[in-house]
Amino acid sequence: MTTVNEQGVLSPYPKRLRRAPATAGVLAAETLVIVLASFLAGIAWHLAAYGRIGPLDLFARDGASVAILFLLVSSRAPGYPLSILREEAPGPALAASWAVAFSAHLGIGFLAKSLDEVSRGSTLLFLPLGFVALAWLRTVLARTFGNQDFGGRVLVVGSPAQIARFGADDRAQRYSCVSLPLADADRCDTPAGRRRLDERIASGVAMVRTFDCDRVLILVPWEERAAMDACIEAFLDTPATIHVATPPGFETFARAARYDAEPLPNLRVAGAPAGPVVHATKRVIDVVLSGLALFLLAPLLVAIAVAIRLDSPGPALFAQTRHGFNQKSFRILKFRTMTALEDGPTIVQATRDDPRVTRLGRLLRRYNLDELPQLVNVLRGEMSLVGPRPHAVAHDLEYQRQIARYARRHNVKPGITGWAQVHGLRGRTETVASMERRVAFDLYYIENHSILLDLRILLMTLSPRAFLNAY
Repeated sequence: MTTVNEQGVLSPYPKRLRRAPATAGVLAAETLVIVLASFLAGIAWHLAAYGRIGPLDLFARDGASVAILFLLVSSRAPGYPLSILREEAPGPALAASWAVAFSAHLGIGFLAKSLDEVSRGSTLLFLPLGFVALAWLRTVLARTFGNQDFGGRVLVVGSPAQIARFGADDRAQRYSCVSLPLADADRCDTPAGRRRLDERIASGVAMVRTFDCDRVLILVPWEERAAMDACIEAFLDTPATIHVATPPGFETFARAARYDAEPLPNLRVAGAPAGPVVHATKRVIDVVLSGLALFLLAPLLVAIAVAIRLDSPGPALFAQTRHGFNQKSFRILKFRTMTALEDGPTIVQATRDDPRVTRLGRLLRRYNLDELPQLVNVLRGEMSLVGPRPHAVAHDLEYQRQIARYARRHNVKPGITGWAQVHGLRGRTETVASMERRVAFDLYYIENHSILLDLRILLMTLSPRAFLNAY
């Protein structure tokens, strides 16, 4: 936990690197690594296939082309490139940026008719080699410079208790912070209090200049409007960016933003999880992939249906009422894995050793094969490939009374797989706390919904590790 010392320092200053040189250095390093990977892939392939080095000028051209496209794509990420220095490990964002940049390079090469000038083998080798080289570079940079300060000095203004709460947050450790504690006597309701407040704020302005702070975070409560205005007015005379803490409870709204709609500018705290373009793209992906999957898996689906009928009496398919988008009811399809066919006000969740589960049902449930008929629900538009898993209506009604914002799960279409499931939150929820954790992951997905996140979840679902660990 970070503490405040007598000098008002929240955290010790690490070695400070200048922002501009650090940015240029990272960009240059990534460009160099991509070009070197192009050379290495080209030379290695030509030596192995043809016994010669190959056209070095073409390797340089392709490397530079991919590097430029990669930097353009990566620049859309918040805080790039310095943000990568605080990554624990290169994540899916790197893979997505590399894939988009390389695809754009191939598309441009196709249109320019320049792909035939370089061996296809060297191009295919460049794709994984470049990604591995970038992942290695980012890992090295993060481990080397991850604890450095890239101009992130912040002056925190507020009461000692507010400053202590800010310093206790792990995220505060990313910055070098100095504090300006304001006592209860530093108020604007008396002339003496206003003089003391002005003196304290003046010392804060001096601290911004002395410590070369980039930002000022004002934690003064909103009800103390006069003190807040005095702080803002004073710090406007410094080059620092000024931030004001949000009102209590505002942290609930992860995507709040100013909305300049006539006739009155306002603060939008919640809205639709995604726009029409994302919805249309997601629907196209759902139809194409679910239709293709049903076509390719048709023999397997027929075989499972026949095996179920031979294994135990009852239908091969089981339909149960669930809540979908905007809490509209639909009938979800599953392969029958139990002797019970519950669909009423009381539904008992299946346990790992539930005697109601059939012999074949245990195998189907272990590898989630019982969920395959839901591809039909996706084609119908009742579900999506990716989204919060739909629960039985009885469970929805139960948890809505116990978990805040549980019903927000229905603000998007339910999915066959989801953000919670790829993090191991699947199967029976024995306690309210376990369901709260699952709902928290679902809400994160809704707040951060994008096509790239959907693709990431699909890849995580289809990974061998996820398949082997499935319940």
